Amino acid sequence: MWPVDDQWKRDVLEAMKKRGISRSDLARELGVVRGSLTALFKPETRQTRLKPGIHKALGLVAPTGTPAIEKDEAIARLLRVWKELTESQREHLIKTGEMLAGKS
Repeated sequence: MWPVDDQWKRDVLEAMKKRGISRSDLARELGVVRGSLTALFKPETRQTRLKPGIHKALGLVAPTGTPAIEKDEAIARLLRVWKELTESQREHLIKTGEMLAGKS
Protein backbone atom coordinates (compact mmCIF):
# COMPACT_ATOMS: atom_id res chain seq x y z
CA MET A 1 0.00 0.00 0.00
CA TRP A 2 1.23 3.47 -0.86
CA PRO A 3 0.65 6.47 1.40
CA VAL A 4 -1.65 9.23 0.12
CA ASP A 5 -2.57 12.58 1.61
CA ASP A 6 -5.06 15.32 0.82
CA GLN A 7 -2.59 17.24 -1.37
CA TRP A 8 -1.89 14.16 -3.47
CA LYS A 9 -5.62 13.64 -3.92
CA ARG A 10 -6.09 17.26 -5.03
CA ASP A 11 -3.17 16.91 -7.47
CA VAL A 12 -4.66 13.75 -8.97
CA LEU A 13 -8.09 15.32 -9.35
CA GLU A 14 -6.51 18.35 -11.03
CA ALA A 15 -4.53 16.12 -13.42
CA MET A 16 -7.73 14.22 -14.24
CA LYS A 17 -9.54 17.49 -14.94
CA LYS A 18 -6.74 18.78 -17.20
CA ARG A 19 -6.77 15.55 -19.20
CA GLY A 20 -10.56 15.27 -19.31
CA ILE A 21 -10.52 11.92 -17.51
CA SER A 22 -13.48 11.00 -15.31
CA ARG A 23 -13.33 8.69 -12.31
CA SER A 24 -15.08 6.07 -14.42
CA ASP A 25 -12.46 6.44 -17.17
CA LEU A 26 -9.63 6.12 -14.67
CA ALA A 27 -11.26 3.13 -12.97
CA ARG A 28 -11.53 1.35 -16.34
CA GLU A 29 -7.88 2.15 -17.08
CA LEU A 30 -6.87 0.70 -13.72
CA GLY A 31 -9.13 -2.33 -14.00
CA VAL A 32 -11.10 -1.51 -10.84
CA VAL A 33 -14.70 -0.56 -10.10
CA ARG A 34 -15.51 3.13 -9.84
CA GLY A 35 -16.25 2.66 -6.14
CA SER A 36 -12.54 2.00 -5.56
CA LEU A 37 -11.82 5.56 -6.66
CA THR A 38 -14.73 6.93 -4.66
CA ALA A 39 -13.23 5.29 -1.57
CA LEU A 40 -9.74 6.54 -2.47
CA PHE A 41 -10.81 10.17 -2.47
CA LYS A 42 -12.55 10.00 0.92
CA PRO A 43 -10.78 12.12 3.56
CA GLU A 44 -10.09 9.15 5.81
CA THR A 45 -8.26 7.15 3.12
CA ARG A 46 -4.52 7.35 3.79
CA GLN A 47 -3.10 4.56 1.62
CA THR A 48 -3.80 2.79 -1.67
CA ARG A 49 -2.40 0.11 -3.90
CA LEU A 50 -3.56 2.13 -6.92
CA LYS A 51 -1.02 4.96 -6.68
CA PRO A 52 1.53 3.67 -9.25
CA GLY A 53 -1.22 2.86 -11.76
CA ILE A 54 -2.83 6.27 -11.29
CA HIS A 55 0.49 8.01 -11.90
CA LYS A 56 1.05 5.96 -15.05
CA ALA A 57 -2.47 6.50 -16.36
CA LEU A 58 -2.25 10.27 -15.82
CA GLY A 59 1.31 10.67 -17.08
CA LEU A 60 2.59 11.73 -13.67
CA VAL A 61 6.03 11.00 -12.29
CA ALA A 62 6.08 7.54 -10.73
CA PRO A 63 5.86 7.54 -6.93
CA THR A 64 9.18 7.17 -5.15
CA GLY A 65 10.06 5.41 -1.95
CA THR A 66 8.71 2.19 -0.60
CA PRO A 67 5.05 1.33 -0.23
CA ALA A 68 3.89 1.75 3.37
CA ILE A 69 3.05 -1.92 3.80
CA GLU A 70 6.57 -2.95 2.78
CA LYS A 71 8.03 -0.52 5.29
CA ASP A 72 5.75 -1.92 8.01
CA GLU A 73 6.75 -5.48 7.19
CA ALA A 74 10.46 -4.60 7.17
CA ILE A 75 10.18 -2.87 10.54
CA ALA A 76 8.29 -5.83 12.00
CA ARG A 77 10.99 -8.18 10.69
CA LEU A 78 13.71 -6.02 12.19
CA LEU A 79 11.95 -5.99 15.55
CA ARG A 80 11.66 -9.78 15.54
CA VAL A 81 15.42 -10.06 14.94
CA TRP A 82 16.21 -7.29 17.46
CA LYS A 83 14.50 -9.19 20.27
CA GLU A 84 16.82 -12.16 19.73
CA LEU A 85 20.07 -10.16 19.88
CA THR A 86 22.39 -9.58 22.83
CA GLU A 87 23.27 -6.00 23.80
CA SER A 88 26.63 -6.41 22.08
CA GLN A 89 24.98 -7.65 18.89
CA ARG A 90 22.48 -4.79 18.99
CA GLU A 91 25.29 -2.24 19.27
CA HIS A 92 27.07 -3.90 16.34
CA LEU A 93 23.87 -3.82 14.27
CA ILE A 94 23.37 -0.12 15.02
CA LYS A 95 26.96 0.75 14.09
CA THR A 96 26.71 -1.30 10.89
CA GLY A 97 23.44 0.40 9.98
CA GLU A 98 24.92 3.84 10.59
CA MET A 99 27.94 2.94 8.46
CA LEU A 100 25.73 1.72 5.63
CA ALA A 101 23.64 4.87 5.86
CA GLY A 102 26.81 6.98 5.75
CA LYS A 103 26.27 8.41 9.22
CA SER A 104 29.35 7.24 11.09
